[in-house]
Order: sequence, then structure tokens, then C-alpha cells
Amino acid sequence: MLLLAVILWLLYRTQAASALTIAREREWQSIRLARQVITTELQSLGNDALYLANLPALQDFLAQDTPATRQRFGAELLNFLQHRPAYDHLRFIDLQGLEQARVNREGSAVIPVPKQALQDKSERYYVQEALPLKQGELYATPFDLNVEFGEIVQPIKPTLRIATPVFDRQGQKRGLIALNYLGQRLLERIRAIAAEGAGQIWLLNAEGYWLLGPSPELEWGFMYPQRRDTSFAKHHSAAWSIINEGPKHSQFRLKNNLFTYSRIAPETALGNPGIPTAIGPNDWLVMTRLPTDILSNQTQDYAKNMGIIFAVMIILLAAISWLSAHHLARRRWAEHELRSSETRFRTLLELAPDAIVIVDQQGCINLVNARAEQWFGYTREELIGRAIEVLIPRHLRNHHKDYRNEYIARPIVRPMGTGLELYGLRKDGSEFPVEVSLSPIYTEAGTLITSIIRDASARKQAEQQVRQLNQALSQRAQALESINHELEAFSYSVSHDLRAPLRAIDGFSRILLNEYGAQLDDGGREYLQRVCAAAQKMGALIDDLLKLSRVTRAELKREPVDLSRLADDVIRDFQKGDPTRQAQVRIQPGLQTTGDSRLLRIVLDNLLGNAWKFTAKRDIAKIEFGSTSSDGVDTYFVHDNGAGFDMTYVDKLFGAFQRLHASSEFPGTGIGLATVQRIISKHGGRVWAESSVDQGTSFYFTLQTQMESR
Repeated sequence: MLLLAVILWLLYRTQAASALTIAREREWQSIRLARQVITTELQSLGNDALYLANLPALQDFLAQDTPATRQRFGAELLNFLQHRPAYDHLRFIDLQGLEQARVNREGSAVIPVPKQALQDKSERYYVQEALPLKQGELYATPFDLNVEFGEIVQPIKPTLRIATPVFDRQGQKRGLIALNYLGQRLLERIRAIAAEGAGQIWLLNAEGYWLLGPSPELEWGFMYPQRRDTSFAKHHSAAWSIINEGPKHSQFRLKNNLFTYSRIAPETALGNPGIPTAIGPNDWLVMTRLPTDILSNQTQDYAKNMGIIFAVMIILLAAISWLSAHHLARRRWAEHELRSSETRFRTLLELAPDAIVIVDQQGCINLVNARAEQWFGYTREELIGRAIEVLIPRHLRNHHKDYRNEYIARPIVRPMGTGLELYGLRKDGSEFPVEVSLSPIYTEAGTLITSIIRDASARKQAEQQVRQLNQALSQRAQALESINHELEAFSYSVSHDLRAPLRAIDGFSRILLNEYGAQLDDGGREYLQRVCAAAQKMGALIDDLLKLSRVTRAELKREPVDLSRLADDVIRDFQKGDPTRQAQVRIQPGLQTTGDSRLLRIVLDNLLGNAWKFTAKRDIAKIEFGSTSSDGVDTYFVHDNGAGFDMTYVDKLFGAFQRLHASSEFPGTGIGLATVQRIISKHGGRVWAESSVDQGTSFYFTLQTQMESR
């Protein structure tokens, strides 16, 4: 019985150790899967950033900034973001920190940002950190939540920004490419791994805060002032001390928990071996927590059975046999689990959307996936063991061995053939365009090279369609420009040629009144006076039309402008013309802007002239010119206490020849506000009005030079 008790005790210990070993291996398996997911995702981010930094369309744009190259480059960015749902924003920023191109994702739509809405990012820390980097280097911000105007965006958007400098074909640094990665995608993939295990899987930053934790209320504690104490480092301080003092990868038991962790250096995963990578955050920590109660529950049944067996000798012998068989089954189950794990890894390889070919240092193919078989037309057996050159067109094979040897001497993660057109060779001899990314794998047998091959046929076809569309748009734009020039010339000619006959009508009518007025009756003289008045009104209208035409054709000359001084000059001219007028005029001092001073003088002439005109029937006219600021945008205004108008007709206010008051009540041609709108539009701003009948009117306008980005 003593021997039997010892045997039972040893079996119990073996069973408990086996359960613990299986649990430990399962936790390590979860860590390896999570680490692979994170590393693969970061490598993809780095590859995408380097790919965009070397786009041919970007190089063409850097070589010559024209509407055509800018549009082609913008189309490339738009196409890239449409096929990369993992990114939120994509920017190209010049050396001064100014955006030159940006594409945003808004829901399911991908929208290019107009040139006039591009922003100044020079004060952003990631721009200042990334611009000094060398070619091929990458910079990543800390993994945190997206913040807009000082507030965390809701629903939360975990974000990681990747940036890399851009160099032109002469090797000169010209700016940087910046991508906003939507980190929720990475967190969801890690959660999917945790769903298959018994414990919990967490992702921590270097300060011990949960990026992915037990519950949403405990995550991102460093982003919320009220959650500063909700971190793994505070909740599990003893475990955090062991991790900080321990190796890079380890597993330990503490109290009633089994912790398994692995440190991940984003700069190693994101960048390339041998190339330093500036990166904002320190190491990440992916870890699992398995309560030992789960293990204890698995072994309690065994302890009870052994107690019964020890009490009953006959049952004891049968129980020993059963436990031995069960132990063997558990071992086989553990081995089956390990084989299943290897099968899952191979399944991930087979389900990859791109062709994957792994070769050794001699260029022999060791492994291919199903997509490679499909695209190249070979079976797996036909490819394994053959030279990689079998998949390369003959005219590209001459130098491929030299390129391979050079890459093996200095293996890094990078796109293959940057700036070149690469093609793959199918078994039937046909070729198709490809994009290739290379990365090394270090094994005990030596360095292997992983080639991720993407079929670029659809992209090439899209590029051809974009080029055709750009050509058609260019031709249409030229035709429209020619038509506009002809219409402007026609308008100017007609307006100019009408003045001579009008002067004749006015002159001869005055001669008739002066020399022959006595021979006419009162009706005849009244008719001639009406002819004179109509000719003079028509002359004034033609003068306004000529001014409007000159404003449309005038080239904008930007210079510093003192709007307060211009407004003061305009009011003084009005006061000289009507010195008896009682008016209270307030002009805000120090209003400075940038624009065409001659055209802005016309704007103030018309807006202040309207205020002067429509307050003529007030005992004391009140006119004010100043500015307000909202969201960093300066808005200028002209207030008056004049006649006002019905806002029902506000849509007609800025149309040519549109008047909201009778000519007998207030004179005018209806051209002034149309001229104001065109001048403001040429300055990149907008103009609008607010009014009530007999309550006065307020005109507002903005200028592009006052628009500031957050």
C-alpha cells in the first residue's frame, strides 16, 4: 500500500506537471501568435511608408510641380488609401512642414483634400522628429488615441503615425510621407487570439499601461486624467517588478496567476536590421495571464479518484491502469495540439492574399504558398528545389544573381527594384507586372529570404485609366479657359464700344435742351431730360461693367495690406463729398492682412459705400468696420444701421444687376456686390450678409491668408 501510495502520488504530480506544461505551452503559443501578428503588421506599415516615399508619381511631382504632376500624385495617394483600409490619413509634407498633398478616409469614403485646405504641420512633434532622418529611416509616434482640438475623439480611435523622409532623384531631401494607422485593426486581431485560449492576453506600453486590457475601462489610462492609476504597473506591481528585472521573454508564477510575456521592440519590427530607426515609444509588452485556479480545477478530480483508489485496493489497481492510459492520452493530445499549431501557421501562409516564395542563400526555392502556384502556373513540387530565376523573365535574369548576393550580404526589409518595372514569368511563358517586398529570416540553417509578391496588373490598369482621364480633363480645361478668355474679351469690347454712342446721345440731348429748349413745350423738355438721365445711367452701368471685367482679368498681387488705413481713406472720401452728413464711424485699428491692396480697396469702397448710401435717411448714421476670430479664422465685417433688406432675397444679393431697392429710393447699378464677391473669391475667401428690414445690414468676408490650421 505504501508503494501504491507513492506510485499514485507520483502519477498525480506527473498529471499536474503535464497540465501545467500544456498550459505553459498554450500560453507561449498565444504569445508567439500575438508577436507574429504585431511584427507582420508593423513590417507592413514600414513597407508601405517606404513604398510611398519612392512613388514614381511623387518623384515626378518633386521634379516639376505642375497641375498635371500634382494631380497624378494625388491620384496615386487616393488609389493607395482606397486599397489600404488600415489607414485613416495619408500626407506628403514638405521641408517647411506644409502639407503638399493629403488624402482622408471619412467612413467608407476616401476623399482628397483640396490644395487650399492643406495645413501647416510644422509644429507637430512627429514632423519635427521625422524630418532630420536619413533615407530609408522610419519614425513612429507612440501608440495612443486620436485627439482633435484637445479632446479624445469618440468613439476612440487608437492611432499609430508612421513617417519617413522623401528624397528626390538627385538625392536631395524634399519632405516626408506620413501615414495614420488605425490601431483598432491590430487590437482586434490580438483579441481573436485571446478568444481561443483559457487565459487573458494583454498589450502594454513601456510605462505599464494597458493598450489592450481586461476591460475597456482599464485601457489607455495614460490618455485620461481620471485613469492615471489604472495601469498594470499599479494593479500588479509585484509582477511588473519581476518583468522589469527579468529577461526579454519569460514565464513565471506569482500568487494565483501564471504570467507569460514577451517584449517587442517596434523599431526592430517596423524598420530593417542594420538600419537605425527613430521611433517614439519604447518597447511594447505582449503578455498573458492564466489564473492557477483553472489548473487546480483540472487536477481536483484526479486527487479525489486517487483517494478512493487508496481506500479500495481492487479499485486502486484499476484506477492506476486508467490513470496511466489517461496520462498517455493527455501526452498525445499535447502532441496533437503542437502539430495543430504548426498547421495553423501553415494555414496563415496559405491564406495570404499575396504570393510568398522563400529561398535559401543559393537562390533555391524552399517554400511557396497556394497563391504562388496560382499566379505562376507551377505546382508546389515543380518549384521546390529549383532556382528562383525560373520565375523571372529572361531579360531580367542577367544581373539577378548579383542583386541576390548583394542582398544576402546586407539583408534588410525593403521593396525590390524601387523605381523599376518588375515582371514575373508564368509557366506558359507569359509575363505580368509585380511588386516585390524582401525580408530576411534568420534560422540555424542559415539566412532565408522571404519574397512577398503582389500582382500589379490591376494597379497598372488603374494608372492607365487615370492617365487617360487626366489627359481628357486637361484638354477640357484648356477648352474652357479659351472660352472664358473669349467671353471676357467680348464683354469688354461690347461695354467699351457702347460708351461712344451713349456719349453722343447724352451730348446731343443737352444741345437740344440748351439751344432749342425754348421752342419745345414742357413735355418735350421732360422727354429730353429723361433721355439724358437714361444715357448717364447707362454710362455708369457700363463703367461698372468695365470695372467688373478688369477685376475678373486682373492678376492677383499679394502684399501686406493695412485694412484699417484703407477703410479710413474710403470714409474720408465720402465725408469730403458730403461734409454735412452726420455719421458715427468706428474703424478697428491694426487690421493687417496679405492680399492685393488695389482690389481690397475696391471691396471696401463698395461695402462702406453701401453702408454710407443706405444710412442716408437716418438722422445719425452708424457705420463700423472691424474683425472677429473663430477657430483661428479672421472674419472682417461692415455693420450699419441703414435700411436693411429682406433675407428672403439674400441669394440675389451678389448677382450682377440684382438690386433689392428701387433706383428712385437708392441709386446704383447692381454691379458693386458682384465685384466684391469676385475679388473675395480671387483671394480664396467668401463673403455673406445678414440683415433685417429697417434694422441695418452686416456684411462679412474672409481671406485665405487668414486661415490657420490646428
